[in-house]
Amino acid sequence: MWKMLVASAVLVVALAAGSPPVGAVNGDLDGNAHPNMGVMLVQDADGEIFEFCGGVLIAPTVFLTNYNCPGAVAFAQSIGGRAVITFEPVLPWPPEGSEFLTVQAGYIHPDANPKKGSNLYGIAVLASPVRAITPAELPTLQQLASIDKNQPLTVVGYGDNSRRAATVTIQAIFPGTIQLLNNANATGRGGVCGDGGSPYFLGDSNVVVAVADGEVGRCNAISWAFRNDIETARSFLDDFVRVP
Repeated sequence: MWKMLVASAVLVVALAAGSPPVGAVNGDLDGNAHPNMGVMLVQDADGEIFEFCGGVLIAPTVFLTNYNCPGAVAFAQSIGGRAVITFEPVLPWPPEGSEFLTVQAGYIHPDANPKKGSNLYGIAVLASPVRAITPAELPTLQQLASIDKNQPLTVVGYGDNSRRAATVTIQAIFPGTIQLLNNANATGRGGVCGDGGSPYFLGDSNVVVAVADGEVGRCNAISWAFRNDIETARSFLDDFVRVP
């Protein structure tokens, strides 16, 4: 069984009480082009909302994200609140009236190693299944190794309180990660600013091939993402959803 996260001081200080989601993906408004991309939040005992991070639905109750993010569950419980996920394309702030789905449990890859930057995958399990949204598909084994590197990827995340999408170019493919060119000038449309857990789709498909690294605050031209098509990722995900 994969290990469940507990609250940590690092995760606690990373939250900003009452603040809106950081402008993470500098792209075009996505609307409902990727309805399975959502954002995880923490709601405290008084109903106040804290931002956390992005992710993608890969099964009716399974939300794939970065390894930092499932800690929201334990943190929320420690303050008498709950971790929630919303898939709304526009998230008003404060998000009064938004539809929140309760997260029941959070898990990280048992071999997650932030110092080495390896296996940084997380899963949030919803208390009730989402029936109205089609989950994203997972890639086949080593699918990224066989694609043309000119094939663009689409990163989807929340920026300026709205779900946005940007096209990024693959710079290099490594055994566990991919290196991406977000924007040659590191600003403007196409930039990614550490939207941890956000999904990278293969072109215009529904196949989510990687998870954003989640280095909060970085708005660099180059970013990294963790491949979903390698055996170590598949063995982790297989405990929650059938992998192709």
